[in-house]
Amino acid sequence: MIFILIRRFTELADQFIIGIWPFYALAVAGVFVLRRTRPDLERPYRTWGFPVVPLLFLAGALLLLGNYLVSETRAFAVDIGIILTGVPAYALWRWWQGGRTGRPVA
Repeated sequence: MIFILIRRFTELADQFIIGIWPFYALAVAGVFVLRRTRPDLERPYRTWGFPVVPLLFLAGALLLLGNYLVSETRAFAVDIGIILTGVPAYALWRWWQGGRTGRPVA
């Protein structure tokens, strides 16, 4: 809510777009992880051009994020800081869910 009060719409849109790119990159990187750790897993959808296309996407995403880091260091730090606040929030939520059911959450 604070961001909405102190930012213009274009700034919010830019920050959202850049803030979502690390998750796109992680999703594509997950294809490589699953192929290595779970080779027997059924694949109802095949990644087109594997491994070249996902690698090109990852390279592009890293270049985009690296450029943003260099050109807008402060805004990048704010984005990453906001994203990282989700880690303790997620841990707290998992702890709360496990305590509520009386069983540990894996």
